[in-house]
This record gives sequence, C-alpha cells and structure tokens, in this order.
Amino acid sequence: MTQPPVPPLGPEDVSASLVDQLYLNLVRRHEGRGRSLSSESGSPKKILGELGKIFRGDLGQVAAAIGVSRRTVERWQAGTSKPSKGSLAKLDATLPVRRRARIPAGREKWLRGKPFVGVMASTRNPSPHGKKGDDTRDRKFNAGPYLPRGALGPTIDAYLAGKPMTEVALVFAQTIEKEYGGVRIEEVERLVIAQHKPDYWEDL
Repeated sequence: MTQPPVPPLGPEDVSASLVDQLYLNLVRRHEGRGRSLSSESGSPKKILGELGKIFRGDLGQVAAAIGVSRRTVERWQAGTSKPSKGSLAKLDATLPVRRRARIPAGREKWLRGKPFVGVMASTRNPSPHGKKGDDTRDRKFNAGPYLPRGALGPTIDAYLAGKPMTEVALVFAQTIEKEYGGVRIEEVERLVIAQHKPDYWEDL
C-alpha cells in the first residue's frame, strides 16, 4: 500500500529562520552582516531617509516615488505635518523601490546565474516511492553544489516586486524542493548563497 503524496509546500512550512537567513543572503554584499529584515520597515522618517539616499537628496524624485508633492515631503521633513493614513500606505508602497536599491544590478546578475546554495537545516525527506518503512527522520541537509541557471529567478522577482518575505521564502523553498529531489526545508540553521562554493561557511 503506497503512502499518500507529500502535500505541496505552504506558508505554514516557512519558518522565521528561513525568512531571516534568505533575506540576509539576498542583500548580504550591499548591506553587510549587521542588517536584518527589520530594516525594511520603519517610521516615515526612516523611510524618507532611505529614499533620500537612493535618490541622492533629490526631493522631487523622492516625492514622485511616493506619489505626493515635493512640498508635502518638505513639510514631513521639517516636522510641520505628519503623513496621513493614506500617505503612510504610500510610503510603505515604496518597498519595491527600496528593495531594488538593496540588490545592485551586478549582484542580481549572478543571483540569476548559477549560484552555489548551501543549506544546513532540519528536513524531512520521505522516499518518492512511498514504500512502507520509509525513513522520514529529521536530518541535516547540505544542498549543492550549484542550482541550474535561472533557478533563483522567481525568488528574485518576488523579492523585487515587494512581496512579503514569507512569500519570497516560500518560492525559494519550492525551488530547493524541486531541484534537490523533494527535500523539504523546515528550520534553517545556516543558509549560504554564493558565487563559488566556500571552503568554510563560517568565513562568509
């Protein structure tokens, strides 16, 4: 008697550790090790500051990115007015612009190439044949050495489109499951996305 097929991955399969580790890997070279996913959200002042850096202080471009007038941005910066509820939504909607700045063109190019992806995680890897007595114990799984060219494309697209990081991580987990024979990622201890297979993960 065969076992039922393994259900497809869903949001409930995406752990906080996978979300955090994936984010740090996507933006690693641009933001450095000290940055975390929390840097994507913040106060209006923080978002305005980030947009100001992206557009090199050009308030006209900052205002255009948000969808308000330059005078409105000036009042926010001066503290003479605060963003309305609708304006706060507009500020949050600039996430794709801010994410675009986090992944420079050069980094995006090699992420869409054939990067090495190493995963140290607790996984459940049932036999695809569904035989009685299949080994479904949790074990460590080291993916690699390289994903096919373009395999991370959907992950990058979801990130740059401003999708929630849980959705981005789900796309990534589905890619790993597809490319590495049905291995399902659960809790991630260490995730490495690199141009070349590192000799020691600790050095990254």
